[in-house]
Amino acid sequence: MGPKIYYYNYYYFSLYFCLIFLVLIVCNNEVSHTMLSKINHLVIIVFSLFFCFSLQAKSFDWSQWEMIVSSKVISDSSALISTKLLNYQSLLNDQRIKKIYLALQNYDPSKLYGNEKKAFYINAYNFYAVSMVLNHWPIESIRDIGNVFFKVWDKDVGKINGEWVTLNYIEHEVLRPMGDPRIHFAIVCASLSCPDLRTEIYMSNNLDTQLENQTSNFLNNPSKGLLKKRNGIEISKIFKWFENDFDSQGGILNFIEKYQLLGDNIEDVDFLPYNWQLNEYTAIKTK
Repeated sequence: MGPKIYYYNYYYFSLYFCLIFLVLIVCNNEVSHTMLSKINHLVIIVFSLFFCFSLQAKSFDWSQWEMIVSSKVISDSSALISTKLLNYQSLLNDQRIKKIYLALQNYDPSKLYGNEKKAFYINAYNFYAVSMVLNHWPIESIRDIGNVFFKVWDKDVGKINGEWVTLNYIEHEVLRPMGDPRIHFAIVCASLSCPDLRTEIYMSNNLDTQLENQTSNFLNNPSKGLLKKRNGIEISKIFKWFENDFDSQGGILNFIEKYQLLGDNIEDVDFLPYNWQLNEYTAIKTK
């Protein structure tokens, strides 16, 4: 059974509250007609409010995922890229992965909005990317799972609320339309040149701080985020693939300026090579 979705205690309390008022109405003969009318209206309002609260979605329990990323992710380097590496092999028989997978099948995120929704789907993307790798272990790159005609991003990776989803669906149909380009530095496609896998879950009440930190860390990493040169810069291909997502920020360079002082001598903007090697802890590392 997946996590409970609704706060049923609000619903029962509202029924109890209404029952008390109904008893008062029936038993107290001294209550005037005007007062009875006011009480009736109050009962309806209170019942409606508590009924609305009863339908609020409960946040998904990511605590087991947080235990995994906090203990299985380390800071290191591989192929001359400074990054965070995950010990996939240690998770091959980890029952927590299966429990999260099953819980997501029964969780309804349709009533999540704003940062609650954004945080949920960032966590879901990162979990499912790892899950996809584990389901096809051993591999050297997540792209090995797909082929020329059917890429890994379009493969069913798991279910949310009983519906199959893909990594592309989560990224392009849910997260990108929310209009926050910082999500590109939070979702991790299990590769060395991807943004770092965070060692904590994303939380709605701290999401802006986390996304700012992720973006800043990525753009201050010259091995995969931004490399300054004499007359220009080399930046991650993420900016090339999703250039339009930064239009709302005044363009790529204006966005980067919030996190890195570029100066006025930017004549050339080029892109860093993108290394799709798995961000695996046991990978051969060159420091």
